[in-house]
Amino acid sequence: MKTFAQLGIPFPLFEAPISETSDYLGISQCEICEQREQHCFRLNNGDHVVVRCPQCQTENGLRANCPGTFACQSCASSLTLPGRSKREGVRICFSCLREGKGAIGKDTEFGAVWWENALLGHTHGVPGLKAAGFETVILDPEENWAGVRLSQEKLFELLRTPSFSTWQGEIWLFCCKSPMTYIGEWQSVSASLEEEESRKLFGQLTAEIEEFPNWDWESVSNPDGGVSLYAFQCKQCGHYRANYDMD
Repeated sequence: MKTFAQLGIPFPLFEAPISETSDYLGISQCEICEQREQHCFRLNNGDHVVVRCPQCQTENGLRANCPGTFACQSCASSLTLPGRSKREGVRICFSCLREGKGAIGKDTEFGAVWWENALLGHTHGVPGLKAAGFETVILDPEENWAGVRLSQEKLFELLRTPSFSTWQGEIWLFCCKSPMTYIGEWQSVSASLEEEESRKLFGQLTAEIEEFPNWDWESVSNPDGGVSLYAFQCKQCGHYRANYDMD
């Protein structure tokens, strides 16, 4: 199973096989820079195309799946999305994505992260958020809604990373005040491991999952089991974490 690094287009936060993302479109023409024969990704619902206003030079995050015109957030000049099929999203090549000309929105354990959240330097938040070791910011006192404050650099790095495919929707995890690196669904992660090493890693991944069902590693490894375990590693401290869902 090939990875993006093996294709020569590495992502620091995504080391899983390419088959584990639905964002990748293969070789196509980028609708941002119009270059042909590029590794392309789809910007769609929850994603943004970053367009610089020709009048005032302000960068604007435009919703990738919304046709029509947008008003510049600074000078109100009219802006439009590149490409033809706006309702189906916008194709963006690896280079344009990594240069910040697009943003792939993420759902995380600390709330959603969209382009505007990265600008503000905090996640969108969730009610009653508990985030030990992270600085929190109260976003709505009446609803007890809070997010986590992170650097723009780290949040934009997350948005320049493909999402991973799940049954119920991705939840990106954090460690050391940074997004963790997604290393793959359990079956792909454990495929090259010996049994003893596999059991040890499984224990590390599931140790922090609250109310984790009483399944052993063999059950989760069963492709017909209807349970998926999504594994992450912190590249700063080496710590492993995971979350899971079911079909």
